[in-house]
Amino acid sequence: INPVTIAHRGVNQKNGVPNTLESLKKTIKYHPDYIEMDVHMTKDNKFIVLHDNNLKKLAGIKAHPEDLTLAELKKLNVTANNHQTKLTDFDTYLKYANQHHQKLLIELKTTPNNATNFANIFAKRYYANIIENHHQLHTLDFQTLMILQNDIPKGNLNYLMPYNLTIPEENIHAYGMRYSTLSPDFVAINRQKHKLVYAWTPNSRLAINKALSLGVNGIVTDNVSQLHVAIKEAQHWSDAERLLQVLLYS
Repeated sequence: INPVTIAHRGVNQKNGVPNTLESLKKTIKYHPDYIEMDVHMTKDNKFIVLHDNNLKKLAGIKAHPEDLTLAELKKLNVTANNHQTKLTDFDTYLKYANQHHQKLLIELKTTPNNATNFANIFAKRYYANIIENHHQLHTLDFQTLMILQNDIPKGNLNYLMPYNLTIPEENIHAYGMRYSTLSPDFVAINRQKHKLVYAWTPNSRLAINKALSLGVNGIVTDNVSQLHVAIKEAQHWSDAERLLQVLLYS
């Protein structure tokens, strides 16, 4: 039991506004293997670090990221978890992560209003950087994944699937799956196919133990400090204790 640890949206225990440079700086100190973060394209075909497709929740305005230029987006105050800061452009976020040898798990957020060559633009601009610094990419959109496979053939590309109903046969590095829908069979089948499974987003200790008992390859969580503790304890489980965990959560 030794999954890679992944800090969801770059935070740990609500230590900042998700997907911002300020929270990245704090969360790096917990030494996750990867920091997961989200990228949207802006009106001027640049990239902003942001999860939601609407700025209402974080910034209090009714607008989509693709409605504004990068300069306009960076002027906005965003608030979450009792913290306030500014949005961060992807170039700045990426540069800081590279300087601190922090690997990223980058989600490309697709919307109907994106430029049709959105994924191509991203791949062309960041291909060398992603390969050199061992970052990973993932997306919920299968068409975007296929474009990235063509444009970044040597990259580690992951497919996010809300439910484990099917297993696509394409050359995919890993599958991201909601932890509550995972089963021992799904993990075992992917292991046989030499594919990785990342569990999303167990935050309580019970949920983390469920993911650990299934033997997943990575865990994406909002509480990476707790995950580190849970992994150390799980490595000392006896066979009987691990079986008990599987039975409890299956």
